[in-house]
Amino acid sequence: MASRSFLRKVLTDPKLRAALAEDPAKVLGSDLSKSEILEVKRILTQVRDLEGQIAAMGTTILCQGDSSPRGIA
Repeated sequence: MASRSFLRKVLTDPKLRAALAEDPAKVLGSDLSKSEILEVKRILTQVRDLEGQIAAMGTTILCQGDSSPRGIA
């Protein structure tokens, strides 16, 4: 199981995510099983999905797109 600090870094460091996507074994410094490589890919997919959700929320908050007073732009 990954440490919280490592997961935090994966969430906040795009260069680390790119390196993990390219060669997880090189980044993690070990021979990874197929299931571990799949787990890395699953985590990276979840992070990408989360980034998309955050971007969509920001767009909703900033540019509501209707006449309601909810948006701030």
